[in-house]
Amino acid sequence: MNFFKTIYIIGSKLRRTPVISCRDELLKSQWWTNERFHEYQLTAVNSLISHARYNSPFYRKIFEENDFPQEISDLKELDLLPVFGKKDMIENVQSIQNPGIGGRLIPTHTSGTSGQALRFFRSRGWDTGHRAAIARGYSWYGVDPWMRSGLLWGIPYSHFGRMKKRAGDIVQNRFRTKTFDFNPDTLEDFYLNLRKASFLEGYSSMIFELALFINEHHADDGPLPLRFVKGTSEKIYPHYQEPVRKAFGRKIISEYGAAEAGIIAFECPEGRMHVNMEHVIVEVKDGEIVVTNLLSHSFPFIRYRLDDYITLDEDPECPCGRKSPVITEVNGRVGKNIHGRSGATFPSLIIYYIIKKVTGGSHDIRRLRAVQGKKGELLFQVTVSSIPGVAAASEIEMKIRDAAQFYFSGEIECSVEFVSSVRNEEGKLKDFVSMV
Repeated sequence: MNFFKTIYIIGSKLRRTPVISCRDELLKSQWWTNERFHEYQLTAVNSLISHARYNSPFYRKIFEENDFPQEISDLKELDLLPVFGKKDMIENVQSIQNPGIGGRLIPTHTSGTSGQALRFFRSRGWDTGHRAAIARGYSWYGVDPWMRSGLLWGIPYSHFGRMKKRAGDIVQNRFRTKTFDFNPDTLEDFYLNLRKASFLEGYSSMIFELALFINEHHADDGPLPLRFVKGTSEKIYPHYQEPVRKAFGRKIISEYGAAEAGIIAFECPEGRMHVNMEHVIVEVKDGEIVVTNLLSHSFPFIRYRLDDYITLDEDPECPCGRKSPVITEVNGRVGKNIHGRSGATFPSLIIYYIIKKVTGGSHDIRRLRAVQGKKGELLFQVTVSSIPGVAAASEIEMKIRDAAQFYFSGEIECSVEFVSSVRNEEGKLKDFVSMV
């Protein structure tokens, strides 16, 4: 038996998290019809609701106030409950958390990129299901979780944190960059390690940056023989894909999830992002995703807003044969507004569309983000492949101004700044930063 497979299986037994057996069950259920999925979800959500009613003072009060039935007979009855946000969870942590669920509870927290982090505990069953959903997605590409992989992610600040991550990486047969801010030596070292890896995952913007480096310095080596390249936690822009295909022989595939919801959807080899129906109920309300995490008995997330805009196809015809709904696009974050000069406000989602419009067909622009420091003004910061000449810089600036004029109707005065980097902090690359 493979050494790292043995370590993985032993680790799962020590944690009492039978990931592989759970993955194998998911590989069977993935072929269910939508009707079968809904039957399963109805049973699972009634179990979650019953558990929350008797173990969570927060939800017990909510159920009583909304005259919510002991058991629902249709998933549409969830509409009887309000939708909750992260603020609701943070303010009621103690009355939501169920420490008596039994077994070891695993501390978990959200990234905090949209504000204050939410800290809670998930059960072993929840953790097992989360890992199994990831492992199922891997298996669609012929990958097992113990195979060698490269990780493009943040580096802990503290010495203890770095040592802990390093030990975890060794056990899990993976490697990551030694520093967060890329430099040629770091990229070269990572590239050499990646030549012996089965797959690559991480922030999509970092994968894009690595691909550009490989195409510039190792074009004659040919694409790396990776089984798949997975982007997570950030949007995958169309202009990322051509350099990535050239460097790795395949595009970036998408995994969509959150600490609160687990894996919501995973992209199949046919390019459709299938909802993980065994673990989450996905609703779309006014364009926003609302999730119910069916595994979250230790800290129930029922009708929880993720603050993302999505587009959902509930009856797809995917060549892969899976019948589960498909998230056709994760459009962007619901959050801070952009403020016009006359008091008009615009959703920050517009920045997503401007970036798509400006970068479409352009191989010069690497990254772009908008910063608002004053109402009625936006500064677009742009990183490019090389220092642009006057004509090229003028063309890029004109594209940005034209796109902004189209979406903001003259309410926003735009300026453009060419910078070496738009990533000022470890973590996700933000499309929009507001100081207003």
